[in-house]
Amino acid sequence: LGPAERFVLVLSDVPRLSQRIRTLCTITGFDESLKEVLGQIATVAQTCRDVRHSKRFVQLLQIILKVGNELNKGTVKGEAQGIRLSSLIKLTQTKSNQNTTLLEYLVDNLSKKNPDILSVTTDFPLLEAAVRVNVPTLTTDVNKLKSGCQQIETVWNAALKAQDDEEFVTAAGPFLDRAKPQADAAVQSLKEMNEVFADLCRYVGENPDASTPDELFEHLFAFLRTFDAATKKLEDAREREARRERQQLRPRKSS
Repeated sequence: LGPAERFVLVLSDVPRLSQRIRTLCTITGFDESLKEVLGQIATVAQTCRDVRHSKRFVQLLQIILKVGNELNKGTVKGEAQGIRLSSLIKLTQTKSNQNTTLLEYLVDNLSKKNPDILSVTTDFPLLEAAVRVNVPTLTTDVNKLKSGCQQIETVWNAALKAQDDEEFVTAAGPFLDRAKPQADAAVQSLKEMNEVFADLCRYVGENPDASTPDELFEHLFAFLRTFDAATKKLEDAREREARRERQQLRPRKSS
């Protein structure tokens, strides 16, 4: 027999070959997959907590709501009790006669009366990463960890019962002892993350059954980008004005 034929002959003697190959793939990729899903779960959960507990963000929403109600006084919208995150971006679409947006007007006033609120973006250090987390995909990946362990355990039990694959039993046993609790913990962490997100949805007046973290965070992220841009625009304008004033105060050289 040639090398290829001898290789196939050897493989034919391996018990439950196809199951072992799938098992090997699961074991090889388990730790990396576990690290990735736990990182994503932690990112989403922490961002939910950051939004939920940001005092600056609460103050900003209160001011925006007050301004909105004042602008809409006398209309149905003039007595709003809250504001949806998806509507925050509309602040950039409302302009005055001086071609200044409502957001720019708001930033200008905050800089004079509540400058600390201008740093609200720093309250959400993981927001951009949280936007990139697709929770349905994350859920699938967590479930794969759980089902992968179950499949390995099935093959392990079969080998143990048949007593025809001691090498696999010896290798897979310690892995299952470690990986099963880790997979269960990942499932529990995902459940807790969803509970934290549902609490955040109720806090901001969104329906948790009709919202996903990436959608909600994208609304907030988009608003904060425009908010920071308006803040920088104001700072740059004031710096230019300060330079102009300094130049005017410089003594002119006598001829």
